Amino acid sequence: MQTVHAATVARVQKPPRHGTYERAAKGVLEDLQRQLPIDQSMFARYGAQGPGPKETTYLLRKLAREGGRGIAEKVFVQLRQMGCEVNVFHFNTLLAAHAAAGSWLRCCALLGEMASRTSPDIYTYGTLVNACEKGSAWIAALGVLVAMESGRFRPDTVTCNSAISACEKSGEWAQALGVLREMIAKEVQIDTVSCSAVISACEKASQWDWALHQLGRMRELSIESNAITHSAAISACEVEDAWPRAVLLFDELRQAGAELDTFSWTALLCAFEKGQRWQESLQVLQDMPSQDALPTLVTYNSALLACAHGKQWRMALQILSEQQSHGLELDSISFYKAMDACSAGSEWERALRLLEDMMESNIDGLKVQAKPCYDHQLQAGSALDCFKHLVLASLLERMAQEPQSFTYADTHAGWGLYDLSALEVTIHQNHLYGITALVENGKKSPQCTIQHFLTALRSLNGVNGEAELRRCLGSPGLALRWLRPQDKAVFFEVASHVHAALQRNLQELNAWLEKPRVEVLRQNSYTLTPEAISRNFQGRGLVLIDSPYEPYTEYLAWNLSLLRSLRRSWPSSCVAVWYPAFNPEQTTSLYHRAKDLQVGDVLVAEMNVTLEGSEALASSGVLLVNAPPEIENELGEMLSELGQLLSLKQGTAVTSAVFWL
Repeated sequence: MQTVHAATVARVQKPPRHGTYERAAKGVLEDLQRQLPIDQSMFARYGAQGPGPKETTYLLRKLAREGGRGIAEKVFVQLRQMGCEVNVFHFNTLLAAHAAAGSWLRCCALLGEMASRTSPDIYTYGTLVNACEKGSAWIAALGVLVAMESGRFRPDTVTCNSAISACEKSGEWAQALGVLREMIAKEVQIDTVSCSAVISACEKASQWDWALHQLGRMRELSIESNAITHSAAISACEVEDAWPRAVLLFDELRQAGAELDTFSWTALLCAFEKGQRWQESLQVLQDMPSQDALPTLVTYNSALLACAHGKQWRMALQILSEQQSHGLELDSISFYKAMDACSAGSEWERALRLLEDMMESNIDGLKVQAKPCYDHQLQAGSALDCFKHLVLASLLERMAQEPQSFTYADTHAGWGLYDLSALEVTIHQNHLYGITALVENGKKSPQCTIQHFLTALRSLNGVNGEAELRRCLGSPGLALRWLRPQDKAVFFEVASHVHAALQRNLQELNAWLEKPRVEVLRQNSYTLTPEAISRNFQGRGLVLIDSPYEPYTEYLAWNLSLLRSLRRSWPSSCVAVWYPAFNPEQTTSLYHRAKDLQVGDVLVAEMNVTLEGSEALASSGVLLVNAPPEIENELGEMLSELGQLLSLKQGTAVTSAVFWL
């Protein structure tokens, strides 16, 4: 167990009584009656002299209940400042109010303040551990147990259970087991709650062997188990190789007449799903109603994932329909898993139709990406970043050769400008094998696009090519280098902090670039309707769709849906879709899906970069729809030259390909 600061367990004598308690309390009550928005009748019972210590405890409780813990603490602080006697019951009342709100830090602070006023009792410690449990503060909870023993109090079953639950909520299964062992060693009674919380902690950490061991110990000690215990033990077996254990345990519990509820059945289904046993998963779903176990949204979503494993797209659509017929609202996970099943079965049109259904249902399908896990800075200046930006530069050059104006749209703009010394960039040092190597080796390259690209970099850094690069351009900054005053740029960036950085960086770039019309929108580009595209985008155009692909299947679906909308509503535009290339099976599937969209001829440009000892993304590509005429030859020559320049860096090997689907 962890220790806590000595101040939290110090025991001192009560201070002598200062002044007349009743007179001071009466003054506080008068202030309250004037200032606080609470029921004034609660003060009437105390009369002219104000409350005594016992009545103050009642008053604090009532204030906490009706006016809030903040008001109760304000009264408490005023009484202390006026020299009134405060006792353990007053502190405990405030602790209970803060504990109910989960304010474990304030509870710990109050325990420290008690050291100079009064001594904590068993209720004090129990309330504090309960607060730590609600706040998942397992270290503090264990520290309070230590403080109890230092104060000569023996933790009881309820207090220890709260400490175990704090560990369980934090995934600290070993600490939860440790508390249970301490209870046994010190002869504190363990019960169903104790063991269930430990099993749940093991389940969250996928420690299925420990979970089953603990369930066995419950039987040895004749401790009654319940549906919660059984569900947690079965859920612990939701790992790839442990599904047979889940089956054995479930059958054993069933034969013994143990309590099994919806969560127990759902845990069994999830165990099958994790073990890629889709037939068994669907059988469980089918059996549940006859066992008085009604499937929940989690049950159905797990079954949909099993359908994806088995490429059972028809069954996935049937499950969606069944969910709705049972009155369960579909969520984004329901749609995504059904889309995965359709995609696995090569039913890509049905997958896109489901995406459209999700949008029409006003379900926020992108909230799964609410916490972004990808940052454009991580790949800034890498070899694959150079590949993508040189393909973009080739397209921009072609667009700018025509006198007519055009619009450039970037659906995931990013920062626009990147500092190569920033921590996020320097962690992986990807730019050393990309843009830095290109600048070092490309000075005499005859390829025009590469030279224009390098000129833009040197202009940005204010050097003639001899000094070390400090910054590099993102796609928005690169596009501005080619856009003319008559052209227009529209940059979409939904992340607030990245949007703000993009605006700052574009203002800086305006000092040395021509100034086309620029719109920087804090908007999710996937929410563009066909009507909005037709209304806002007309004439010649170039669109870059450069999303993070985390997770891949969801982003790919959105990208292909946006690609189709753009081609239908803005047919004169050229659309470039960047994608990571993880393996041949994934890219082959992408080719088929792109062809089946029927959006026109699709040109593919791909590059593979092999770095010695690197685990970084090795391959990526760009789908070009409605590409400029004969650009495949230009791209082929440019990428071949780029590969040769990057391969001059020791330990680097680069290959590329350009072809029509």
